[in-house]
Amino acid sequence: MNAKHNGLCVAAGLVALGAVLAGGCTDTPGMLRNQDASLRRPTSVIRADAAQRVYPSEAPRVRGLASRSQIGYMAKTVEVANLSTEDWENVEVWVNKQFVVFLPRIEKGTLRAIPFDAMFDRDGRHIPKNSRTFVVETVEVFMGGKLHDVKVTVAL
Repeated sequence: MNAKHNGLCVAAGLVALGAVLAGGCTDTPGMLRNQDASLRRPTSVIRADAAQRVYPSEAPRVRGLASRSQIGYMAKTVEVANLSTEDWENVEVWVNKQFVVFLPRIEKGTLRAIPFDAMFDRDGRHIPKNSRTFVVETVEVFMGGKLHDVKVTVAL
């Protein structure tokens, strides 16, 4: 191969690398574009919202919500599935009674993949991404003034 061809290949590679890096440098949580518009807001907005929320320890606790959660330690996500026959409105998803994200709606029969870096504590820290030091023990949904336990499973 000649030097001109090699130079073009290197230039094309650099352009492609630049496009990938530019796409990854956003102020939105997660590495990929999230399907949920409320999770495509700037991280600073999500963080500020979480800082205003207080864990609802005094709220009535309800069992039996048709739901499940799956923790993707490799993908750094908390997936919450609404397995009920009704949409959930004005939902706070809480992890370990510490980290929270607000979702305006989770439609019936859908699953929401929430990046770890979209869930913040009161001090503005997101869920740690090191799965050797952080374990999700509880996932809870707060809506309608009631706190619902969500079964936690680990993604394989």
